[in-house]
Amino acid sequence: MDKGHTSVQVLIALLLFKLHCPECIHFTRGNHEARMFLKGRVRKQTIRQYDEEVYNLMVEVINEIPVAIILGHKVLFIHAGIDSPDLTIDKMKAIPKGVDSEDHDLMSNLVWADPKDEDGLTESSAGLEFGPDISKAFLERNNLDRIVRGHTSVHDGFADQHDGRVITIWSAPTEGRGSYANFDSSLVLHVEHFDAFPIFSEIEDWSVL
Repeated sequence: MDKGHTSVQVLIALLLFKLHCPECIHFTRGNHEARMFLKGRVRKQTIRQYDEEVYNLMVEVINEIPVAIILGHKVLFIHAGIDSPDLTIDKMKAIPKGVDSEDHDLMSNLVWADPKDEDGLTESSAGLEFGPDISKAFLERNNLDRIVRGHTSVHDGFADQHDGRVITIWSAPTEGRGSYANFDSSLVLHVEHFDAFPIFSEIEDWSVL
């Protein structure tokens, strides 16, 4: 949310898509949808373009966005990652709506975690890093097949990690290529690539949305 000069317009566009077809689009909250990022430039931009009421409403909407979704009872979509082999879907469901990720330890871990090649859990300057053994135990415990995440810029917009158990998708390239994940009705993954696109600040006519 804190990238570029059109954060509010991007959110409004996404919400309009959601209103138009509620079953066609779903959101998960990321690390940049947190108070530490929203209270600075985003707040100033929103108040300058609209007013304080719009900013407060935007934050309220963001704080209602779930941390993860599950597709077909088998694929977990989450912005960043997991924080423990003992993490369960019930624990994730118990995260209260309406709270900022900075005010909830589990949510904060989930929106910052990154996969690593070595086994185990380690702390980095940004957050937790989880290894192949952690993702394997988590998926088995929760009867899931795969984790699909973003959060990390990867070459060509796609990375297959942990023997296919963790997939990283990067769909906001400013250069090179990005990708998006397409699952068919049998939950078979197809990765589609595309070239970098103009940044939102270069879009002159938002009415086309």
